Amino acid sequence: MKKRIYHDRTAAFRACLVLCALLTGLAACFCIPAGAASGVYTFIAPKGNPVVDGIISKGEYDASSHFVMDASTGNSWVGAIGDTRVDWYFAWSDEGLYIAGKINDPTPVYGEKDRHWVGMDCLEFSCNPGNLIDTSSEGMFFSFGATADGEVIAWRHNYGDGSVTDMITGRASGHTEGSSEYTIEVFLPWDVFRVNDHGVDMTGFSPKEGDSFGFILCAIDAADASGELKVAYKTGPIDFTVGTFDTLKLAAAPASNPRTGGSVLVYFVTAALAAAAGAVYLYSKKRFG
Repeated sequence: MKKRIYHDRTAAFRACLVLCALLTGLAACFCIPAGAASGVYTFIAPKGNPVVDGIISKGEYDASSHFVMDASTGNSWVGAIGDTRVDWYFAWSDEGLYIAGKINDPTPVYGEKDRHWVGMDCLEFSCNPGNLIDTSSEGMFFSFGATADGEVIAWRHNYGDGSVTDMITGRASGHTEGSSEYTIEVFLPWDVFRVNDHGVDMTGFSPKEGDSFGFILCAIDAADASGELKVAYKTGPIDFTVGTFDTLKLAAAPASNPRTGGSVLVYFVTAALAAAAGAVYLYSKKRFG
């Protein structure tokens, strides 16, 4: 009899552990970035206030905002992506949008302040502010290049076309000796998106927490100042109409716990179910001796 009770108790405990593992795995599924399996991405911008200094400091951007654009996540319309990559980071505030990109490029092509963006390396994105642009039309496009002394040059395309350098705050790190990487970091006030052009009135664009809108990432690796390109690539298909766009989501500020978002869910579920398994074990021990 005691042997049977022992086996019943052990079986109950093992069943709880199996349930714990299954539910932990299920919770982990919710932590996978939206669209990761289908090739359509959701970029997360948690609420925050990074310092725009061209340096991505530890903890400045939440880990959930990190997105790597490389040969496995991007498609090129010029050249081959090869080892080129950009590590992107996002944040937002009531005042505007923060974007930073750490670029792997051992041969940067810098520009001169107040010049056109063509003929320099650029980080770029296109968006559909408030999802007001028709899906068959191209989005509001931005290009960001850097000068050798770390200033950022910014251009807006398709809607309100022209330089917006004076509207944004930007800083580039430049290369450090022995490194193949440098960073461009920008802050765009929401006013830079509020344009009424080509029959689309975006002047009422007022994003808030939980909002999502169409968004794609692009990068240009220039060969030299002539405008010739080595590589030009983007997320999603080689199509710039907003109906094919990925998504940028404005998320809540991250919790103080260093494990953010879905990670907290995983650990919470694991801890709760482990406690339940322990309770079953103690109950069976008390009942059956």
